Amino acid sequence: MYALAGYVAERLRATSWEQLVRQRIFGPLSMTHSKFVGDFSTDDDITSSYAFVGGQTEKVDLKLLDQVSVAGPAGSIVSNACDMSKWLQFHLRKGQTPSGERLVSYDSLAETYKPQMASPSPMNSRDLTKPDFPVSDVHMSYDMGWMTNLYRGYRRVWHSGGITTFKSQVWLYPDEDIGLFASTNGPPNIDNTWGLIIVLQTISDVLLRETPWINATSACAFPSPWKRKSVARERALRDDRPEVASFSGYAGTFRHPAFGEVNVSYNASERHLELRMGRFLRALLLYDKTRDVFHAKLVDRYGYEPFTLPVTFRNRTGSGEFDILTMPLSMPIESSEPVEFTKGLVGQETLYTEHREGEGRSGCVSKATALPVPACVVILSFLLVCCR
Repeated sequence: MYALAGYVAERLRATSWEQLVRQRIFGPLSMTHSKFVGDFSTDDDITSSYAFVGGQTEKVDLKLLDQVSVAGPAGSIVSNACDMSKWLQFHLRKGQTPSGERLVSYDSLAETYKPQMASPSPMNSRDLTKPDFPVSDVHMSYDMGWMTNLYRGYRRVWHSGGITTFKSQVWLYPDEDIGLFASTNGPPNIDNTWGLIIVLQTISDVLLRETPWINATSACAFPSPWKRKSVARERALRDDRPEVASFSGYAGTFRHPAFGEVNVSYNASERHLELRMGRFLRALLLYDKTRDVFHAKLVDRYGYEPFTLPVTFRNRTGSGEFDILTMPLSMPIESSEPVEFTKGLVGQETLYTEHREGEGRSGCVSKATALPVPACVVILSFLLVCCR
């Protein structure tokens, strides 16, 4: 959806989305440290990304950021707190630069804050009835690249997101002249998410002159004592051998018109079927005989991810080969509708954005951080307003 909207902006102005952002946002707002994932030539230009692997902290390959290059408007901006403060101030100045230059009318900017889809409390139905926590934080709507909550009765316009192990949140209280930004570089777990939220909520309480409801003790135990803390337990995977004469019947290229190719082959050194998709995804297929399903265990660059993908094969032709592969491609995996890939389907050429040379290291004290959906989507909404 966001990639399509970015494409519309490109067509309206006959230039790339990246160039539009540079000319219409980064330049006027002096966001000199903000770039795109393809602009970085070395890891020294961007903060490291971390995950827990086997109980140890490990760096995550930053090349994984390239996965969003083909859909830049959906999350390819790299920035830091210095520049994000300028972006927030732009909103609090109602569409003006520090010098008073108006980049967009406030009416148009305010339109991006207005509800487009009513969605009261999709993540926690108790928010509208009996909140889990001592204060209310009710999700009300999805807007134009923003979401609206009522936090302790105050209107909050915000968005969150994540790329690899990076997570960030942008919060605006338009009626109170308050803007907040926070970002972390891992690990990609629920504690990280809760950490971001309670930091932003506590700062919000102070700036809104409300009594903070989280203290040092409850922050470390959060969401306890109000809500049971979920503990991720890695499920032991079965590794049975399918009752087939050979693995050759599973091997081949399976295609989907929208999601591209999935390649399955036999890895002799690992003694397992291997699944590959896109530039980076590689997984070993472990067979569970009791459920007649393979579990794709991610390895290599994505080896830090704790989840597995259920993969099934079907035979529609009656031959000795499987011609249908199904696997979920969205989260949460348990409730995701599996996508069906077909062997022999004529594929289309896959397009990738080439690396661009870097523009020099950031002079800001804090290194740049990959911004997930929040900044990119809101910037996209602003561009579409400008390009009308």
